[in-house]
Amino acid sequence: MKYDWYEEWCPVCGPKTPLRARKVNEYTDADGNRGMLVTYVECPKCGWELGDEIPESIEGEDE
Repeated sequence: MKYDWYEEWCPVCGPKTPLRARKVNEYTDADGNRGMLVTYVECPKCGWELGDEIPESIEGEDE
């Protein structure tokens, strides 16, 4: 599967770990009709995905 490096950084691992994005066709049916192209953005180190909650232990550290 092809990954494109995303421009943001992982909020769990910090600025040394860039996120990566992957595009996946979802809801493709048996007739071969394409579903929709969905982009998932995740951290290759810890598995955090865009849309996941940020752990409470790191929320507000930059304040």
